[in-house]
Amino acid sequence: MLRSFLLMPDTMGNRMSTIQKIELFYVSIPLPNPISPAWYRGYTQTHQRMSLIRLTTDDGLEGISAGWVMGEERNALGPWLEESFLGVDPLDLGTIHRRLKEIAWRGMPAYWIEPAFWDLRGKIEQKPVYQLLDFGASNTTVESVPVYCSTIQHLPTDERLRSLETIQEKGFNAMKLRLGGELKEDRKLCREVRLCAGPGLALMLDADQGRRFWKGDKEPPLWKLPQALGELAAMQELVIEWLEEPVDMHAYDDFAVLRSESPIPIAGGEMNAGWHEFKVFIDKGSLDIFQPDATIAGGISTAVQVMDACWRRELHFTPSSGHNGLSLLVNLHVYAAWPSKFFYEFPFEPGIWTPEIRDALLLSPIEIQDDGSLLVPQTPGLGIALDPEVMANYATLCYEANA
Repeated sequence: MLRSFLLMPDTMGNRMSTIQKIELFYVSIPLPNPISPAWYRGYTQTHQRMSLIRLTTDDGLEGISAGWVMGEERNALGPWLEESFLGVDPLDLGTIHRRLKEIAWRGMPAYWIEPAFWDLRGKIEQKPVYQLLDFGASNTTVESVPVYCSTIQHLPTDERLRSLETIQEKGFNAMKLRLGGELKEDRKLCREVRLCAGPGLALMLDADQGRRFWKGDKEPPLWKLPQALGELAAMQELVIEWLEEPVDMHAYDDFAVLRSESPIPIAGGEMNAGWHEFKVFIDKGSLDIFQPDATIAGGISTAVQVMDACWRRELHFTPSSGHNGLSLLVNLHVYAAWPSKFFYEFPFEPGIWTPEIRDALLLSPIEIQDDGSLLVPQTPGLGIALDPEVMANYATLCYEANA
């Protein structure tokens, strides 16, 4: 079912294009209200930051992608990008992946760049990217996918209940809660939300234990295997779709134990990078649901490799959508190619992380439909359209290379 994208250039009968221009931008957009993300305890986020790449071919086509950053740590990538990609065929994914690995070996993983080449491929072949993935959707139109509201902050129960009405009014049929790590409080939060929302709202839980970020002297609760098992036992009566990242993202054996003993499906993989890490999850039977983010996992090609492995083993697959509107679109194309639709991640927090805020760099915010679904772009490429005014005000050109 899966075509090998990495074996050789695939010009599909077209004249070979080459990359003639590379632009690397650092984007920092002020947020109207500060955010306290659940995955980075004690940290107050005041800006939406990302590295953005724009590739231009000799016939004027542009490929765009972006990856989230904490600051300006990727601004020095420019010379490596010029050395690796200027003059290459954008359809030669084998060469592109080999050079991305070389950049990673130098200490700066840059897999978030790879979707820009897929964006170009779609424009060259005049197809939306999901139709290029040869995974059941190559000759069909996928109009929309169901989504779940992926909340951003861990809130006390009373505050979360106040936000629940807005979330349901938006049309969401599913919602992911962020857990705080204190068993008694987590149980109260989940029970109250379930009671208030009723059985019609699908609930997912995210422990945010996959990677440990915190700021300040007080370390947040760290889940070990007994803690994770305790949380699962406390939540099993509440009809939970999955528990996400209950232990460290490299604790493959602990994941396997949890999966074997849990009445709730176990999900993970959003911060794992490289097929070799996902293969360990698969070989050890660690996950029920795989959630690679194509901008981290190794690009769209690696995400599709994971998708193929899940399909062959009758496992579930729903990618993480990342941290901004661009990565939301990248992973949306990956999920649109998956034959068995469940729910796709749509980051939303009322008043804090809305489409207008999250997608500030895009010409138009990405909104869900009244039925809780998300339209899939049908234009060639990824469907990314940048707002030139926002780019002019908040994007700094760090490096430019021309052939």
